[in-house]
Amino acid sequence: MGKPTMINYDGSVCHSGIRRKQKKPKFLEKPMSLNHSPLTNGEVMTIRVALNHFVTDLEENGLGEDEVGKEITKGYLNNAYKLIRLLSKN
Repeated sequence: MGKPTMINYDGSVCHSGIRRKQKKPKFLEKPMSLNHSPLTNGEVMTIRVALNHFVTDLEENGLGEDEVGKEITKGYLNNAYKLIRLLSKN
């Protein structure tokens, strides 16, 4: 049986089962909260990366070639671009 896997407070994975002193991240995301709960740097980074992946997929594949799919794609992309700009502001 392998060593236990633990999730550190910053969202990183610790495979040894021993929590190590948390290092300050090299790249800090803009502070953010959801429902008045502050998110960790790792959580904000996950949202940013997922949003960028979603945009890339929509730009490449869209949601269909019919008018409804095109309109929904356009709406999602507009909102996603706004969110990315908000996440990028310092």
